[in-house]
Order: sequence, then structure tokens, then C-alpha cells
Amino acid sequence: MPSDVLMPPRYFKLLFRHFATTPDLRVSLLEGTSLSEDNLSDPNLETTLSQLLALHDNLAQLFGDNWAAVTADLWTQPTLGAMGIANQYAPDLNTAVSLIVAYGRAAGPLWDRRLERGEERSKIVFDLLTDLREDHRRRTIEIGFFGLRQLLLLYLRRAPSEVRYRFKVGEPRYAPDIRAVLGDNVSYDTSENALDFPTSWLDIKSPLADPIAFRFSRLQLEAEHAALSHAVPIRGRVERLLRNAEVCPTQPRAADQLGLSLRTLVRRLHAARTSYRALLDAERRRRAEAFLHAGTETSAPEKIAQVAEHLGYSDPGSFARARRRWARTAG
Repeated sequence: MPSDVLMPPRYFKLLFRHFATTPDLRVSLLEGTSLSEDNLSDPNLETTLSQLLALHDNLAQLFGDNWAAVTADLWTQPTLGAMGIANQYAPDLNTAVSLIVAYGRAAGPLWDRRLERGEERSKIVFDLLTDLREDHRRRTIEIGFFGLRQLLLLYLRRAPSEVRYRFKVGEPRYAPDIRAVLGDNVSYDTSENALDFPTSWLDIKSPLADPIAFRFSRLQLEAEHAALSHAVPIRGRVERLLRNAEVCPTQPRAADQLGLSLRTLVRRLHAARTSYRALLDAERRRRAEAFLHAGTETSAPEKIAQVAEHLGYSDPGSFARARRRWARTAG
């Protein structure tokens, strides 16, 4: 995995906002990241692995190697973006874990996750996708375990004391801080990075289960996963631009907003085996599904006309043809 692989910018922003409490700290935390405070206010910001790890190093120098452990409460489900939202609204823990396994790279692109289900106990195993220094490996898996613990807290509605945490790294001097968060069932120098728990927990229903919210958050999760899984970052940049825009821009306007010439944008999307038209169509389809399933008292024909206008179609007939095309594609 190259050092310029895209990482979810929310992590960088979250850490910076939490720790950058003075002007001097803001300067120190951004040192070596090639980012400025103005960059962080950009809704289309992209951050890379090398930038995030540079921030991690700055945090360790300024606040100690245990900075992630002492801020474990930061790693709640909302910080995971669409993954965290979908996990909360899923019908049960088994579904939530299945999402983590299938779309985990949307929350943390450095790791693959897999579920090994046993009769009495099951485990989620984290497989690293790139070479990292041991301190970087330890810190990223710590954060992963903190997030999973928060998920189990949500479903169990109590501390998940039966969970065992295994780190495939040496025990750090701040291990007591880790155990203060995760409990005493923490092991180091193991054969794998894994979290294991009673298999019966997989049947636990979510206290926030909501089929409609789950459906739409899963669509968003799938989009995030696709954007962060592509080797050519331009696809993710365009998808995020379209997703964040109130009105989807034309291709020339999108190129301008991305700081590219129209010719360069077309060429790079072709290299990513897609096109602006295809990405725009996918975004319109996502929005159309959300609008059409939203609970309103508007009649079906009126709603279709409203959606067609909102999505930029010249008339309801054009939108209807697009819907038929989507149906054929789905079939």
C-alpha cells in the first residue's frame, strides 16, 4: 500500500480539533503533514496515510506514546462515519460485524477484517495490508479495538468484560493505560491482532435498529468503501465532491473545483476505469432512492417530478428513463 493512499479525513480533523488547543500546538501538530489550517476547513479535503502518520508522530512527541489510550472516548461509532451509523441501525450484532468485515476499509483502509465464528467464541481478526513501524501498527490497532469496544457497549448496554484483545506487537510501557480502557484480558506478542467474544453475542438485537436508516447508511458506506478502495484517488475525489454538493456540478465545473483541467480529469477518470457521467449517474441514483423513500404526504407523481427537478433532469420523463436503466442494471 503506497504512502499516498487515501485515508478518511475525519480522523485527521478529529485529532487536530481535540489536541490543537493553542496556536503553538496547531503549528506543531501540522509540522511535516504538508497541511495547513485552511486545508482542514476544506469540505473536499483529502488526507493520505503519510499525513496521518506524521500527525500520529507529532502527537506522540507532544503528548506521549499513550495519546490514543488517554483519549479512547474519542473513538465512538459516529467517528467511523457511515460505518458507525450503519452499525448502530443494523438489526443485530451479526449484521454489524458482517459490515465491518465487508466494508472495513471505509473506516480504516490499513486493515482487512475477517470473522472466524466458533461454537462458543468468535473472533474478528485484523490483517495489516502494508508495512508499518511497530509503534504505528500498535496505535492503529489500539484505535480499532477502542471503536469495537464502543460498538459492543452499544449492543450489550454494559461493559463487554468477556472480550479478549490480542496484539501482534510487543507490550508497551503504557500497557496499564490500555488495560484501564479495555480491561485485563489484553495480551501482547500474540500470533494475530484479534478481538474474541462469546458467539452468542452475534444474535443480540440493536437497541437502535431502524431498517430505513440502515438501508441509507449502508448505501453511503458502500460509496465510502468504493472511494477508499481504488488505487487511483481521483474517483474518490469526484465521488466526495458530488456527494457533498447541494447541486451536482457539470464536468467542467467539477474539474475547476478539483483544481484540474477538464482534459486531465477525463484522462484520470479513464485510467480509473470510470467516467464523470457514470459517477454522476451513481450519485443521482443514490439521491433518488433517498428522496423517493423519504416519508412525505406528497403524491407519487408529484414526488417524482420534484426529484427529477432536484437532480437536474430536464423533465420527469428523463428521470423515468434513468430509473428504468437503473432497474435493468440492478437486475
